[in-house]
Amino acid sequence: MDFKKWAVIIPLFFPGYLEAHGLFTFAWVESDRICTDSYFSRNSKARGARISMIDQTGAVLASGLTDAEGGFCFKRPEKPQKLVFVVEAQGGHRGEFTLPAESPPPADEARAGCVSEARADPGLREIVGGLGWLAGLAGLGFWWAARRERGRLQRTP
Repeated sequence: MDFKKWAVIIPLFFPGYLEAHGLFTFAWVESDRICTDSYFSRNSKARGARISMIDQTGAVLASGLTDAEGGFCFKRPEKPQKLVFVVEAQGGHRGEFTLPAESPPPADEARAGCVSEARADPGLREIVGGLGWLAGLAGLGFWWAARRERGRLQRTP
């Protein structure tokens, strides 16, 4: 079976393994500016990702690239309004965060809640998936060994 057939068959049976890791961004107010922090689902920083600040009409107020730590700060708009921050990284990864117009939460409290959502430890899904991969690889190894042994027995007169 050639590569093209496998490229079609594998996604049908293993769609969960083809999901991209998530890209997240978080924004908070610091006096006259709004700062953001962008990161992937395993807490690796989104370096060099394009981030945009969009108002409630859909107009892009400002945009830029995140730094080495995944951060970027915008000048705070004069008029209080609901803002949406959209971060886009390579490979089609995209994340959004909405900052409400009414008194946003203090940066430390809001960030603490946000960081707890992005776990660095593997969850049950990752653990079971890892065990499944190990069992599958072991089964593949046993199949390969049995195939070699069967071929060796057939060649021996």
